[in-house]
Amino acid sequence: MKMKMDLLPSQYKCVPRDWTAIFILIIVLLAIPAMWFGLKKYHDYAIDKIGKANEEEIKELGERINTLTNEIAQLDNQLSKAMLKREQIKEINERIDFFNRIYQKSFSWYEFFDKLEKMTPNEVWIQKIEIVGDTLKEQRFKVTCESKEPYHAPEFLKNLMQNREFVPPGDDQNSVLLGKVALNKDSGYEFVLEFKFFPFKKLTVEPEKLLLHLNGDAELKTFSVNIAEQKKQLMSSSYNVDVVNLDGNVAYDPVNGRVRALKIGKGFIKISTPDKKFTETVDYEVVK
Repeated sequence: MKMKMDLLPSQYKCVPRDWTAIFILIIVLLAIPAMWFGLKKYHDYAIDKIGKANEEEIKELGERINTLTNEIAQLDNQLSKAMLKREQIKEINERIDFFNRIYQKSFSWYEFFDKLEKMTPNEVWIQKIEIVGDTLKEQRFKVTCESKEPYHAPEFLKNLMQNREFVPPGDDQNSVLLGKVALNKDSGYEFVLEFKFFPFKKLTVEPEKLLLHLNGDAELKTFSVNIAEQKKQLMSSSYNVDVVNLDGNVAYDPVNGRVRALKIGKGFIKISTPDKKFTETVDYEVVK
């Protein structure tokens, strides 16, 4: 009779089954360093990429800074070349002051220059206009002119005197002031005109209403009022007169400025400047 006996202790019977766990443990132990190495490589790659990107941004920013620096240097160079001389700055300031004075005044400067140009003879050139005085009534003009011939100066003076808006520069003077005509070897002759400019602002008529007897007559006076409230009578040839007869009839004589009554009734007379800028109307009535 044969007998088999297992003399190994019971704890050694499971040893063959533990190789699987050992194999898994070895795999895990090997995987941890591999993962650490992989993560480190990725970390180094990411850091390197960020560093390169920052270097490119810094390089680009440096190029922009250099470009702006060059542009600023060019502008500084242009500004240094554009610096004005003291005499030029003084001239510009004088022009600015002149136009500031213009904008502060109460009449049309276009009208001033337009009328001054029309009064200027063909062979006269205005070189300079100087404004003296601050208030409207004190303000006067000194106009420096050049001409080819000496007789152009009194011709210019005559033209200004015929226009009632160019008035004497002072209360003690009765006409536009003409300075001495001096010989200028470069341009011919030089002279200075001094005056005030008070443009018209309205017309007034006296009487304000005409009451006439049949076949009678009356004088009609027309005045200009300027911006300085100065009132001057106008010659009858310097304005237009239109008679509008409603049911009456009158006739206006432009030679003596008188109105003659021809028929009983009413109407009105319209008076205007040649440019139609200013008008005034007077009602009339003719009775027995």
